[in-house]
Amino acid sequence: MRNRTEDGAEDRARMRFPVAGFPQPPAARPLPRRSGPCRECPAVKAHATQVVSRFPAAMWRFLRATIQAPDGGSAGPDAPLFGCHDGMPGAAGAGLDGVCAGWLAAFGHRSLKVRLAELQGRVPASALAPAAGWPELWEDWDAMAAACTLRPGDSLKHLPPALRQITRWEWAGVAPEDLDRVVAELMAAPRAPSRSCAPTSRETTAE
Repeated sequence: MRNRTEDGAEDRARMRFPVAGFPQPPAARPLPRRSGPCRECPAVKAHATQVVSRFPAAMWRFLRATIQAPDGGSAGPDAPLFGCHDGMPGAAGAGLDGVCAGWLAAFGHRSLKVRLAELQGRVPASALAPAAGWPELWEDWDAMAAACTLRPGDSLKHLPPALRQITRWEWAGVAPEDLDRVVAELMAAPRAPSRSCAPTSRETTAE
């Protein structure tokens, strides 16, 4: 008669080999990310005074999907990630998407996709907390969104044209639900507007 120890050892050995129909874990590609917050990172509290770190309220409502599922739980493994304002630094990173370092440290623990990446060795646990010497980060999503929402009279030069128009509609009193639909369609495009701080599920790797 077999004992549990033998059965467990056999099961573990069998899991080392591909099983037909069973999804295999992806290769442990590092999650592309910055090593620290960029100069416009909205996750940095002090940056709330900068207009370039602000977005329309409709955009912030959309970005909530990076940390929270519709049922109120953590963002699921298929949820988008919060992209960096500037993308990956350096010539090698030109045009590549990178996860916002400030968001990762302040809110990454609320994303199951990030937690899975941590388990796969694609992102170190240390990235889920601010490093020594970092500026103070927001801990409350709603407080960050409120502080970094564009106000009438703010310059819109840092936004791509589509988000400028959405902001103007917002200031003109267009219904939030209508703006939310527009933002959802805009961000579903093959390439999200540049400098939009849009979430991204694309995982490219800088050389």
